[in-house]
Amino acid sequence: MDRLRLAWSEVAPWIAAALVALSVSWAADGVKDSIEAWINGETVKVWIYVVRVISVILFVATAIWLYRVRQGLFQPRTRFVRNEVPEKREHLISFLSHLDTSRGKLRNGVPEGITLTGELDKDLDTLVVWKQQGNPYWPWEMPLRGIRHHLGRLQTVTIICSPQSILQVHWFGQILASYDVLRDVSVRVFVQEGNRSVLAVCPETPLARGGWEFEQFDDLSRAVLHLLRDLKNQRVIDNQIMIDFTGGQKVTSVVAASVTFNRTVKAQYVQTNYPHNVISYDIVLGSSDTGGLGL
Repeated sequence: MDRLRLAWSEVAPWIAAALVALSVSWAADGVKDSIEAWINGETVKVWIYVVRVISVILFVATAIWLYRVRQGLFQPRTRFVRNEVPEKREHLISFLSHLDTSRGKLRNGVPEGITLTGELDKDLDTLVVWKQQGNPYWPWEMPLRGIRHHLGRLQTVTIICSPQSILQVHWFGQILASYDVLRDVSVRVFVQEGNRSVLAVCPETPLARGGWEFEQFDDLSRAVLHLLRDLKNQRVIDNQIMIDFTGGQKVTSVVAASVTFNRTVKAQYVQTNYPHNVISYDIVLGSSDTGGLGL
């Protein structure tokens, strides 16, 4: 029933709009003919007047209905059920949070007390134990889990950094390079260089600048859309792309969601607590053009 109500809420405005378009023509013709008949002194049968009055009433009623349901003309919603596990995709875009060095010592981005083994599954299990022992949460655990989900199909990881995390992205690249399961995966960074954006190989040494302000919605959304255009120029199609918005700020979540409207690009989020599920969001801005019903 919920799906039927949702479907009706999307269809109703368009039905109302169609009825308004039809009834306004009928009403206009009826009013015009009645005025001309009155001016020319013509006699008009009662039933014709009744039909003309009904057409005017119908126009007013449908116009009121359209006004009341107008918000459903473009109604954002997810095409899939919440908590659906996303399919694997070839290209992952990930926002990278910066590491707070005041919360503990780091060795090449890894908290002191943790030794990465080069086995991704084993290291992720180690991080669970690390948190259970009361140690601080390591923000880069979730990007690693998001990447692991796509192993087997993953070809590229593109990292979008903040001005703070751009100083540390070389550490993240070194961590990814330490895993054999990622040896065939290309890791890139999408950076600002003056007035242009560049898709570059993840550096081995620190970058001084090139990050994006995660709190600036317009700038960040333009950056992501530019990145999607760059990928399209490389013959990467939308249904091969996933955007992971686990890292970054709340604005990055909104940007990741908004740029996927009515596209087959999807957004994903990795739960920060056990069982660390990867959740996919496929967002549709419901309209007559997009097949927004998703039924």
